[in-house]
Amino acid sequence: MALIRRSLCRVGYTVFVTLKSEEKCYCFLNPLSSFIPSDSATVGGYVIQLITAYQQEKRVTFGLYSCPKTNEFEADNIIKGCS
Repeated sequence: MALIRRSLCRVGYTVFVTLKSEEKCYCFLNPLSSFIPSDSATVGGYVIQLITAYQQEKRVTFGLYSCPKTNEFEADNIIKGCS
């Protein structure tokens, strides 16, 4: 786990800037889904999900649809792990 944390911390400044980003983007929508979300996702929400999957050494799965939002608590925990 320490190796994963160190390699993630070396990624750089850009990842940590986008980690708390509130910039809106489209939701992930599987073509097999019959549901069309009316909500929007944020860039930071996707970054948090990708980093969490990387830390847990799991595949990223978004299911039929996903509209992740930036979560300040999770973002702060990821940043604290690199200190």
